[in-house]
Parts: sequence; C-alpha cells; structure tokens
Amino acid sequence: MGETIFGPTGEFPRGKLSEHDEGELIMGVRADKASGVVLLQFGVTVTWVSMTPSDARTLAMMLSKAAAELDHAH
Repeated sequence: MGETIFGPTGEFPRGKLSEHDEGELIMGVRADKASGVVLLQFGVTVTWVSMTPSDARTLAMMLSKAAAELDHAH
C-alpha cells in the first residue's frame, strides 16, 4: 500500500464556491502517540475548508476516534 499524498486534487466536485476556492483537498486525521496530539494533515497551507454536513460528521467521527486512541494509549 502506498503513502497517502495530502493536498489539492485540482478538482472542484461541487463547483467553484467563490473566487478564492482552490478546490478539493485530500486531508488526513491521525493520533500522534509520540506527541500525544491529534494531527490534521493538509499538505498545503489552508485558509478555509468547506464540506457537506455528511463530510463534517465524518470528520467529527475521525477526530473523536483519533482522540480516543490517545486516551487509551496512556
């Protein structure tokens, strides 16, 4: 399995939302046990992020799962 590349895809799956919209972004969430923090990886500098309600719930679950991994690591 290859390493995930985070950052822009060059796609606009919901159309361009504004003149500042830079398109779709692959991001990651993980528990960093070495430092004890939840890490969000974007691959680029990010000013803003938009998502559907479903995507927002998925992100919330991913953040909660990563936090729980750290809770159980101690």
